[in-house]
Amino acid sequence: MVRRLAWLHAGLGFNKNRKKIVDTRKQHPMPKSPFPLSALFIATISFCCLYRPGIALAQDDAAAYGVQDFNRRDPYKSVNKAIFSFNLKVDKAVLRPVERQYAKLPHVVRHGVDNFMKNLTEPLNFVNGVLQLSPRVAMTAAGRFFLNTTFGIAGFRDYAGTKGFEYEDEGFSKTLARYGVGEGDYVVLPVIGPSTVRGTVGMIADYIIDPVGWVATTPENVAIGTATAVNDRYQNNDAIDEFYYQSIAPYTMTRAAYLQHQAFNKN
Repeated sequence: MVRRLAWLHAGLGFNKNRKKIVDTRKQHPMPKSPFPLSALFIATISFCCLYRPGIALAQDDAAAYGVQDFNRRDPYKSVNKAIFSFNLKVDKAVLRPVERQYAKLPHVVRHGVDNFMKNLTEPLNFVNGVLQLSPRVAMTAAGRFFLNTTFGIAGFRDYAGTKGFEYEDEGFSKTLARYGVGEGDYVVLPVIGPSTVRGTVGMIADYIIDPVGWVATTPENVAIGTATAVNDRYQNNDAIDEFYYQSIAPYTMTRAAYLQHQAFNKN
């Protein structure tokens, strides 16, 4: 759910401590589709976008990246820069001011919201674990969801984490990577932020196959998406401010950090 709701400029997903960017993605609520048709749609988009001639695939080693490598990965630079500029205005006018007010809440409230948002992604993590043929990923997600929903008071407490079951973010983009699909070109999505062709296809797929999305109503989707946007903006505030407002070349620095993080983490 969290991954597919698109109220997130914090889809940048900067890691607050490591100052790196994590690919966490979200989408607006969309009409539900039958799974067979959805699967065909995803497969078609994946093939057309990721295997078209001349597409720039991900580097195996982030250390090999240079300025020219980044430029080759960014064939839509003029469009991407325009969207990046729009995202910056949205952050400055909406997300940043709201985040400043959210930061004034007690730590226990903010920490609980963060845990709750992560818990809502566990059913989707489970589905992707199954699709990846990874029993470890699937069972960890299922176990965490059960423990945190019950003993963790509806997910506001990470009870499973205290028992050694650490959170793992498993989106459909990782599932595609599991089967050797390359990242594709770099793109910047409105409000969401940096992504790749594979990441964008992954977000669409995550929306379709997310079990939480099957049962949540539209008002619930909106409420969860809004809470997620504010929470993610708070969690990644330092890095977003550094790249957006303190860098002399915000677009270039954001692109470099995102692509290097993707290469290191193989997301």
